[in-house]
Amino acid sequence: MIKKGFIAGIVTVGIILALAAFTGKWSYLYSVSGTMGAVSLVLALAYLIDSIVLGSTRTFFSAKKTRKVS
Repeated sequence: MIKKGFIAGIVTVGIILALAAFTGKWSYLYSVSGTMGAVSLVLALAYLIDSIVLGSTRTFFSAKKTRKVS
């Protein structure tokens, strides 16, 4: 099953490739891919810290109102 984030990434890359092709400024690829990489790294770090603090029971980003903090 393909995840929503993967599809969103493919669509974003397609838009940036089209924008770079029409404008002729291929440096957009470097700035956008660097920004996307930095955002992904920050999100991965947030999930890691979340799993260390809360353990494997629940996540910080869950929609439940009650959760146990270990």
